[in-house]
Amino acid sequence: MHSICGIILTYNEENNIQDAILNLKKVADSIFILDSFSTDKTESYALELGAKVVKRPWTNWVEARNYAMEQVAENWVLFLDADERMDTKLIESILKEKNKDEMYPVYAFLRRNFIGQKPILFGNWNPDTKPRLFDKAKAKWSGSLVHEKLSTEGIKPDLLNGELLHYSYKEINGLKHKAQKYGELAAQSLVGKSWLKLVIGLFFSPIIRFVKGYVFKRGFLDGLEGVAIAYYNTQEVFIKYSKAIKKKTLSK
Repeated sequence: MHSICGIILTYNEENNIQDAILNLKKVADSIFILDSFSTDKTESYALELGAKVVKRPWTNWVEARNYAMEQVAENWVLFLDADERMDTKLIESILKEKNKDEMYPVYAFLRRNFIGQKPILFGNWNPDTKPRLFDKAKAKWSGSLVHEKLSTEGIKPDLLNGELLHYSYKEINGLKHKAQKYGELAAQSLVGKSWLKLVIGLFFSPIIRFVKGYVFKRGFLDGLEGVAIAYYNTQEVFIKYSKAIKKKTLSK
């Protein structure tokens, strides 16, 4: 049987951390928490459940994930966000692989996103596959400030049966904050692009994003939540390009 370390990155996750750790313990042999100096009970709750907690100032997702991997002794790591839970079928799939003589280098999970208790089945949030369980000698995190990705040396992740349930939004209003935050962060990576690309992106990319998610990927079938997701996805893209143009103008 292979040994797996479950890793969670946290900041003020006292409402989620206990359930997240208990969920991870169903497949992981140890739990490692990389905490960005939480001011609530995140650390004490984690310690009570036997997790190891290390504190580190927040920089970005890529650096944090890679740092966490370097701190654990196990070769196999499984990343879980504090607001994610593995369903029964996914847990069974992981245990089946864990008991094999030889595991595949990289496994991906199908993530099911929720707003409140409503699963989102259509639109730009689907399909949402995330590589989360892997041999750390075979992969490393890379990417931008907003969207990190796992570089796997050309290895195609094996998609396991089951779902990773993602309870990131208690209500629709949470989408507005994320659109603003992610749009502003993403703008930093666009400042170096030409004026022409930025202007074209500002006028056309939001429309394309809306039509793709709401019409072609049938986001309208998710009802009011589908409308909100399509709208705030569009807002995020608009903010990204408008902020990039503003930053480029001010830097002249």
